[in-house]
Amino acid sequence: MPEPPAPALPDGHRWLDENIVIAEDGTSACGRCRHRLADPQANYKLGTHVVETPLSATDRVWRDPALYVDETSLVFREFVCPGCGCRLETEVSLRELPPVHDKQLALTWR
Repeated sequence: MPEPPAPALPDGHRWLDENIVIAEDGTSACGRCRHRLADPQANYKLGTHVVETPLSATDRVWRDPALYVDETSLVFREFVCPGCGCRLETEVSLRELPPVHDKQLALTWR
């Protein structure tokens, strides 16, 4: 069942992607429940609940990872809002690396 549409944004907020909003002060929040995730310029993923699964257990492997890296070190990460449980983002990464800080903004609007 698809998720319900996201609510309208309060004044001064902008969408970072389909699940994350940025307030005028730069803080990030869940786009569904507005649970605050991170301070400005911080990686919003660090404010989420992380579900980490070995890549081999996900049934999402199309090519054998052992062709490229030690397959036991790859994980599938799901970043979930601690407020409402909405899955905000996913990534495949080496287990020992921190979450990728892939969405960063230079805040200039007013």
